[in-house]
Amino acid sequence: MSLKFFHIFFIAASLILSLFFGVWSVREFQATAAVRHLYWGGASFAAFFALAGYLAWFVNKLRRKV
Repeated sequence: MSLKFFHIFFIAASLILSLFFGVWSVREFQATAAVRHLYWGGASFAAFFALAGYLAWFVNKLRRKV
């Protein structure tokens, strides 16, 4: 397994984890009305979009070099 593939795999796994954690946090907020869950959900969704942008940039960078 190359380092480039591992990097893409790790970022994709982080994307999935941040999305699921964000959804779970929002659902917990709906169930308990604890504001901290809403904050964690927002932070998770922000991380999701940041990671998605980074993954797109990284893949585009790899395509330009090859």
